[in-house]
Amino acid sequence: MVFALKDIKWRNPGRPQEFELAERFSFASVPVELAHRALESGAAVLPEDDRVAKLKYNKRGAPPIPEKCIDLDTGELPQPPAGIVPWNFEPVDRGPPTKAFFSSSPSFEPPAARDQPTNNDHDYEK
Repeated sequence: MVFALKDIKWRNPGRPQEFELAERFSFASVPVELAHRALESGAAVLPEDDRVAKLKYNKRGAPPIPEKCIDLDTGELPQPPAGIVPWNFEPVDRGPPTKAFFSSSPSFEPPAARDQPTNNDHDYEK
């Protein structure tokens, strides 16, 4: 039993045409010789490791994509993304923060609203 730090895959000895998959931050029952490879490569640690207590609740809960897994049988790493990865960005320095000031305080009264006579100026006392 190992705790996977990265998505891993290996061939099932009982069914060599199929892969077994283990999501990162989960426990996996791996054959002994492949468990040694996973430990040496840093793709997994022993369940008694201190990192396990911190990381065991961080998994997605879905099986990993086989193309993005480390193959324990061959030691093959997954291919890097072909295009631009949207979360890799370079910060742009736009200078120090600036302050903006208004020239006068805003007036919310409609212009000339009090200057015009209204039709409500009736003389009811006549």
